[in-house]
Amino acid sequence: MNILIINPPAYKGKEYIREGRCMQMKGSWSSLWPPLTLTYINAILRKEGHNVKLIDATADKLDYKDLKDKIIKFRPQAIVINTGFPSVKGDLELSRIAKSIDQGVKTIAIGMFPTTMPEYSLNYFKYLDFVILHEPESVVKELIHELEIKKSQEDITTKGVGYRRMGKIIVNKKEEYFQDLNKLPFPLKQGIDNTRYVYPFDGKNFSLINIARGCPYDCVFCLASENYGKKLRKRSIRSIIDEIKHCINIHKIEYFLLWSESFSLDKYFAENLCNAIIKSKINVKWMTNSRIGELDSELLNKMKKAGCFLLSYGIETGSQEITNQSLKNQKVEDVKKTINLTKKVGIETIGHFIFGLPGETKDSAKETMKLSKNIGLDYAQFYCAVPYPGTNLHKLAKENNWIMTDNWDKYETAYSIMNNKDLSADNILKYREMSFRLFYLRPKILFNNLIKIRRPVIFFEGLLEFLKWSFRFKS
Repeated sequence: MNILIINPPAYKGKEYIREGRCMQMKGSWSSLWPPLTLTYINAILRKEGHNVKLIDATADKLDYKDLKDKIIKFRPQAIVINTGFPSVKGDLELSRIAKSIDQGVKTIAIGMFPTTMPEYSLNYFKYLDFVILHEPESVVKELIHELEIKKSQEDITTKGVGYRRMGKIIVNKKEEYFQDLNKLPFPLKQGIDNTRYVYPFDGKNFSLINIARGCPYDCVFCLASENYGKKLRKRSIRSIIDEIKHCINIHKIEYFLLWSESFSLDKYFAENLCNAIIKSKINVKWMTNSRIGELDSELLNKMKKAGCFLLSYGIETGSQEITNQSLKNQKVEDVKKTINLTKKVGIETIGHFIFGLPGETKDSAKETMKLSKNIGLDYAQFYCAVPYPGTNLHKLAKENNWIMTDNWDKYETAYSIMNNKDLSADNILKYREMSFRLFYLRPKILFNNLIKIRRPVIFFEGLLEFLKWSFRFKS
């Protein structure tokens, strides 16, 4: 089959990252991420013998007219469309465009929106034929195989697929996640321009390496378990090392984000991965994320030696009460200790904070602002809590009538769409905006960032985008 895989264009002038639970405007130093999941699907379908074309319309600055021309030229029999909550109306406009060219083309949506709202997706987007629930790689493969051998889409049996049958919406629930990650081929980057994804201080290419999937925690605001499930599934160390070498040798990629829900969920695995990187003698620089309280000096030193230069921590709040209500399962008193341990070994830190979680008050918001400034972070990101369907936060917000809009454009961490009993949505947003200014406009932070610049043009272009992302602009 001719199959087109698309990361959709910018939506209303805003470029979005759409990678599983991460659905936000281009923001962290204004960097776009390569579409990791789409490159996996690209590799799998090509291996099955299909004629596949992958397009990252966001990175390539393509608009809907450009994509229409490409659809006309390629004549796909199926189109796989990546989606995110805030851009979904624009993303699934592609299904209408595709059907206007060829009524017979099968339109398939992946991402958190169709995962958590399969019936709504098929009801609301009438040109959409199929939705994929949860991690999509193996499901897309099986669905395409069924479409090849069956004349009608009315009799689809693939697990993890939603579709229409006799005018009714059918959702074949997925019973389990793909267990052996080592059976996945390396993500195939053919079709994307790797120079579009850069670390902004020096403009070096970067990519994501998926090292594990699944998260056992129950944070009320997070979609992680909806995406990859609760059971931790790890790739083999050998497979990860081979992929890193492949990216360096073939694609000249120099920076990596080792992507999982937390690098240190299995400390033995993390230690062995670091040992393997050191033993392989590959010159690699990488970032990753971890949880507060999971790392010790021994592992941090090993990570530094293996090339880790930046660690990302989900701190969320300065209030232990809010932490507990969010089921975060960490202690605020451990935050400063963890940041100090990380910086002591020479690894930079970025903290992530959320305003508007259940129980948030003026006092707790101020605690968060104070904590973010006083623990020695190199970078910080500040968000508004988003009541994504599929999360316990959404259930709680619906029960208490906190949600102000069902406009999906606003389901993004740069917007505040949820009141609580103590704070209005506008007040929550103001705390986010104020936190950015108070953190980044300090002379020490400005100076430390300026001395890291290797390519000023890229940095200052990124700075403008970052400021747009950091502060609210009317759309």
